[in-house]
Amino acid sequence: MRFVRISLLAALSVGALACSEPDTGPFIAKVPPTAIVRYINALPDTFSTTVRWIDDIEFTPQTFVGVAFREYGQGGWQGLKAGNRRFRVFTYQQNTNNFPVAGNTTVLADTTFNFEAGKYYTILHTGFTRTGSLPAAELRIFEDEPPAQPAAGTLLRVYNLAYGISYDLYMGTRTEAMDTVVTSVDTTITTDTTYTVAPGNASVDTTITVDTSIVINRVITSKDANIVRPPAAGGDTMIYLPAQVGTLIASGAPASAGTVVLPYTARPSAQLAGRLTAAGSLVTRGVRVLAPTGLAETADFEAAGGTNITGSVLTAWVFPRKTAGSFNSTAVAQTRASILFTIDRSPARTIAP
Repeated sequence: MRFVRISLLAALSVGALACSEPDTGPFIAKVPPTAIVRYINALPDTFSTTVRWIDDIEFTPQTFVGVAFREYGQGGWQGLKAGNRRFRVFTYQQNTNNFPVAGNTTVLADTTFNFEAGKYYTILHTGFTRTGSLPAAELRIFEDEPPAQPAAGTLLRVYNLAYGISYDLYMGTRTEAMDTVVTSVDTTITTDTTYTVAPGNASVDTTITVDTSIVINRVITSKDANIVRPPAAGGDTMIYLPAQVGTLIASGAPASAGTVVLPYTARPSAQLAGRLTAAGSLVTRGVRVLAPTGLAETADFEAAGGTNITGSVLTAWVFPRKTAGSFNSTAVAQTRASILFTIDRSPARTIAP
């Protein structure tokens, strides 16, 4: 009997040891209820920013790092474990290969927010961080689920963050994206004289041969890049022609802390560029930004949203210039207002994988 008891005890011990060994087989991760979030940096007077959730690591975005002014966290919409979530926003600075402590540990915001499962949220960091500048910096967290994809064309919303300026926003095709300088020259060309127009900022010289004495206006045209050039020397005024700017879709007054100028509105599908001009005129504010070009669905890949892809939903965020004296404020692209286009929703897949 004693032998049986010892044998039974040994068997139980071996069983216990076997159960204590780690399970190296396959397993299915348990995904908790999640919300969908994105972060947009609209702070014109400080460094780039980094968002860190400080209450949990799993199922939490780790890609909202080094977000520059007028940009959004990598990946756009990201899944976030739902619930009351606490996070901080830090400044982010990189000098060559160094990350100075002061530039990467300053806390700009520390907040807790209840992100509900299944809902979309935009975390919009707006305003100015410097004392006395208005509007003051704040985190605006709002439910922001994009509308369903349209059956035809696209949907485009305009969100005004252009503190301190008024503007008109035009959307035109890329072929309409020409800068035209019109200047009164008052130059008399004598009979049978070949006259070469001063190029200014033009990409080519224009030679005109005439047979009479006339007074002409100098017209210079040139393709521009995503962000336009400054006005030419000699007093040239950069003025668009109506046929070149496209369609006026929004006009904005100086914003307080983020005001929607135009709700989602149907637009035809096309490769587009956005232009900002002074309110009520065609005088440029020095900005032309190409809207995202998407990719059509294939048997292997889902569609990527863009103004040229039917069923896409987008937002044009209008930003001010970078504050003089702040980080990177002297770069040409930062000395003017500008536009950020985000893909809020790509077309749903229709081809079976």
